[in-house]
Amino acid sequence: IASTVAESLEFQKIWLWQQFSARVTPGVQRIVEFAKRVPGFCDFTQDDQLILIKLGFFEVWLTHVARLINEATLTLDDGAYLTRQQLEILYDSDFVNALLNFANTLNAYGLSDTEIGLFSAMVLLASDRTGLSEPKVIGRARELVA
Repeated sequence: IASTVAESLEFQKIWLWQQFSARVTPGVQRIVEFAKRVPGFCDFTQDDQLILIKLGFFEVWLTHVARLINEATLTLDDGAYLTRQQLEILYDSDFVNALLNFANTLNAYGLSDTEIGLFSAMVLLASDRTGLSEPKVIGRARELVA
């Protein structure tokens, strides 16, 4: 029975990942389009642009969906949602707690759409990302956004 429970949990985890990734994938294009509108972003080397998007995607995406998160659920753009229990199947409980705490803290500020956009740009333009070839150029662009 133990292996049956473990197999069932693994199957559930795989299914949840498939559902989650299918629903988050459209967000990648939205984040790329957002990045292109950030002042100076298109002037970075293509490699630096890719690094910033790849390493900053989850943080920027989470900032954008934070309004749709409460203690019990993470609601996605299409209205589908993951319960806390489902999130804890995908991630460990410490990460889920950190994710929910981040969303609650960000939501407590009551930021406008413009402020969320500026905050997201600041997150995206993190000049300390590993592998950047021109971190100083990115840092200067970040200062202009601030």
